[in-house]
Amino acid sequence: MRYGRAYNTGIHAVGIHPTVPALLNYPIVVGTQVKVDMPGKAASIAFVDTIETPLVRLKDGSVVKVKDVQHAAGLAAQLDSILHLGDVLISFGDFLENNMKLSPSGYVEEWWAQELNEALNHRYFSIDAAGKELKIDKQLLQSFIAHPLRARPSFEEAEQISRATNVPLHPKYLLYWDLLTPQEVLTLRSALRVQQSNEATPSLRISNTMKEILERLGVEHTPIGDDLIIVGTAAKTLLVSMALPGSGEEQKTSGGWTNTVDLVSALSGLQIKAKSSTSIGVRVGRPEKAMPRKMRPPVQGLFPVGRSEGLSRDILAASAKGSLPLELANLECPNCLTRETTAKCPVCNTPTRLFKACVQCEKREPDITQNKCGACGNQLKFSSITPYAIKHELKKASLRTEYAPQKPLKGVLGLTNEVKVP
Repeated sequence: MRYGRAYNTGIHAVGIHPTVPALLNYPIVVGTQVKVDMPGKAASIAFVDTIETPLVRLKDGSVVKVKDVQHAAGLAAQLDSILHLGDVLISFGDFLENNMKLSPSGYVEEWWAQELNEALNHRYFSIDAAGKELKIDKQLLQSFIAHPLRARPSFEEAEQISRATNVPLHPKYLLYWDLLTPQEVLTLRSALRVQQSNEATPSLRISNTMKEILERLGVEHTPIGDDLIIVGTAAKTLLVSMALPGSGEEQKTSGGWTNTVDLVSALSGLQIKAKSSTSIGVRVGRPEKAMPRKMRPPVQGLFPVGRSEGLSRDILAASAKGSLPLELANLECPNCLTRETTAKCPVCNTPTRLFKACVQCEKREPDITQNKCGACGNQLKFSSITPYAIKHELKKASLRTEYAPQKPLKGVLGLTNEVKVP
């Protein structure tokens, strides 16, 4: 679980990475109703591409971190198991609305950016000075803080920042250390062998008997014979986090550790934070089981016809009269200064503007923030009774849509919104 909101998420709308449905052959899409364990009972799905992606095991035994939707689609046929589904983005408002106690959060980019900003302000008198000491371009440093979800440091930059400022290691390079015991970390450390110590392209080798631990830790690897090979960023992360190549840190592995994250922090000399947080169970809901929600009485359109036809509300029958007095929004054309009932003036095509009018003396008030008439002191409203050429407008709509409506065409007695826009 990850706290936060995207443009398309919020109350009862949670975010998952778009690679998840691609891996699962799209059992869920945008808008799918799901049941969640917490904080509420249900939510709808939205896609957010700035959160953690899944980690998968393929049929050949390789463990791969999914990069994007195209990568996920290419891996789907080779998929054996999904080890981590990635993040689910849930807003604080969901917890507040459901009066649910907040669960611990894993360490995320936004958190890191705030700590980096605080550390730079405390240690350096300017961003230029920070960039010179860290040997990182100042604009890049600023982007790490301003856009933490898009601008991410390389491993070397993240390590340099962490060692110089005592800021925790960037979340991109954290593993699921908190899912292992201290003894499993020590066992893993003793089993790892450095195959190539080149700083640019290091590689590690380990017996495949340690595969289950590597999978829980979230380390990408490839099986070769009876061994597992770890390369690239995963190898760099393990080399630094476990202080593998002759680090002289053997005294820190003597035992007595009860917290795995503290042990790895001591080994690496860096601040290491917990990557995992609360796991949320998500299952697809059954919206088809819900009772259909129908208006009573049923209608075909939300257009007001008043009581001109009694309680029948038939728009076609009402149109036979040519024109109807209806309560509609007060709209006028700013160019023609004529009262209109449409969003644009039918004469000059200028967008119409809303005004208020007095319910008693009918005086117009262009300032829509006013509530009382300046002349008589009565209430101002956004709507008023106006004649509406329903027969003419219905004919225009039929020609535009090439559809001839049949009786009955049920409307509503009146509009319930404050502005009375049909």
